[in-house]
Amino acid sequence: MPTLTLNLSGIVELQKLMQGLEQKALNMKPLLKGIGSVMVRSVQKNFDAGGRPEPWTPSKRALNTGGKTLIDTSRLMKSINAQVIDNNTVFIGTNVAYAAIHQFGGDLHHDARDRTLNFHINHITGRSLFSKLHRANFQQDVHVGEHDIHMPERPFLEIQTEDLEQIKELGINYFMIKNQITGI
Repeated sequence: MPTLTLNLSGIVELQKLMQGLEQKALNMKPLLKGIGSVMVRSVQKNFDAGGRPEPWTPSKRALNTGGKTLIDTSRLMKSINAQVIDNNTVFIGTNVAYAAIHQFGGDLHHDARDRTLNFHINHITGRSLFSKLHRANFQQDVHVGEHDIHMPERPFLEIQTEDLEQIKELGINYFMIKNQITGI
């Protein structure tokens, strides 16, 4: 007569594994903190590369000075941060007011205005350059007419495919799924 034998010796280990997974799922903040770090590094790489996967349209300042687009003082790049909001959410962003126009692009309107421009004149070469007030040795009052500026989009808050793989590995390691499931 056929018989069926059921060995439940592994059920205790499976229950312990499931309880451990439940505890980890109830506290996702350590995982989200790691994901936030990966995402911040990814965004900083976007700045270093001048846009990824597609390069950004170079800015006039970068073309004129040989610098990098969106990196003059590095204020925007250095402001990128990750903040774990709750057990399910990590926020990646910046508090820099001009970030949105660079991320999404758009048109800026400037009304006509009178300004005092500050210059520093090099007495050896005779060349004058715009300068801050404390370095200026010459000032000129000017009228700037009404004008519009188009800012192309330069999406710096983007995560790349390679980063998604790293985030996936973080999740696997956080839950220690790889080694524990194969050991059942």
